[in-house]
Amino acid sequence: MKINKSKLIVIILLCFSISLGIAYKKRAQIKNLIHTIIYPPTYVNVDYTDKEFLKIQPRDFKKLATLGVKYTFISPEETYTFPTEIHTYNFAKNDLPNFSNFKNTYKTQELGVLEGADLIVLPNAHYQQHPWYIKEDYFFKPFKEISEDEKKRIIEHNKFEFDQGTIRIEKSVKLVKIDGTSLMYIGESNVYHQIIEFFPAFLNYKKGDKVIYKHDSKLVHAALDYMEVPLEDRVFIDNDHFYSTEKVIIPAINHGGNNSAPNKIETMKGVQLLKEKSAKFASDIKPLGTYIYVSRADTGGSTKRSVANEKKLVDELKKRGFKVIVPGKHTLAEQVKMFKEAKVIMGPHGAGLTNLLFADNFKALIELFPENFQCNCFLKLSQINNAKEYHGLAFYSVESPTAENVQGKNVDFVVDIPKTLEIVDKVIEKYK
Repeated sequence: MKINKSKLIVIILLCFSISLGIAYKKRAQIKNLIHTIIYPPTYVNVDYTDKEFLKIQPRDFKKLATLGVKYTFISPEETYTFPTEIHTYNFAKNDLPNFSNFKNTYKTQELGVLEGADLIVLPNAHYQQHPWYIKEDYFFKPFKEISEDEKKRIIEHNKFEFDQGTIRIEKSVKLVKIDGTSLMYIGESNVYHQIIEFFPAFLNYKKGDKVIYKHDSKLVHAALDYMEVPLEDRVFIDNDHFYSTEKVIIPAINHGGNNSAPNKIETMKGVQLLKEKSAKFASDIKPLGTYIYVSRADTGGSTKRSVANEKKLVDELKKRGFKVIVPGKHTLAEQVKMFKEAKVIMGPHGAGLTNLLFADNFKALIELFPENFQCNCFLKLSQINNAKEYHGLAFYSVESPTAENVQGKNVDFVVDIPKTLEIVDKVIEKYK
């Protein structure tokens, strides 16, 4: 079969375009590979022993003193019991939905702030939830030990090598000195983690402090804007430098997993600070109203988790007075203002539900899940904001779990609209 020249040119151009697209997506890896070939890494050795891997906890005063790190206690580990009514529903009609962790009693971690002199912040790596710090021969991460899995990923990152009792640091990594006091903010690109775990760090911020962050996202820059941190005081930690601090403040991460909860008092202090600081950035925005549906219509790819028949559901909800919002289309300051008067909030599981913390008279959350995945983090936030009741509903997923998505967490699902509306009607009848 003969192919004419014009078709051949089109095929060649198409193949070339696809190759360029792949190369663009892999540009960071290609750049690192080329750099490694041309400039093979050389390392300096830093000795350590198992005892020098430090899990920073308030009771480790001897270890902290060894490092010259000051610990300021904020809040004890404690158990909260909430009066929220919890209702869960399995509309997928199988044995998969498991709401066993949906309860009214949770334990929080102790919170404190570390203050260290002459600590070095190691280069950022995207897989690290929290940066590392070094003083002399000691490496530590606040409130977290270095796991074997992290060591493996760090080796792959090509800045460090581990060999039994030695950690080797690549010589080409340059040192940047930060004068004065620095606040370790870190930041996040996900609104849930941003507000719960990281924004409360600003409770320790003083005007004139440097702010160190590692997530170069709109949310992080918005938070820095709200706190009026000057551009010259913002320090972004990248992959290519060490950061030597004269004095660094490291707040504990206010995080809750399935069996624990964020600290209620510190979380709401952070929320109040965000309300106050963001107000002038949304002065022309009006609250949406009493009933709000939070849509994930702007999500896709690996994090979709949307309601497949959302249009029909939303049509019915609008008849009942619900306003619909796609949080990703609004700034954080606008969202704070829009949720101010909400009493009942509804939507598929996702970071946008964090906005329930901005509701001054919040009453109920109705959360929708795919059949294979249930997470209690927004139940806990609703309890922290004094919700009267919580409803968790699980439905058939459009797709089956895959090798990349074993939990079935990020799949679209189909809501049973009549049964859902029965629950909605009962809830809004109570909170008009």
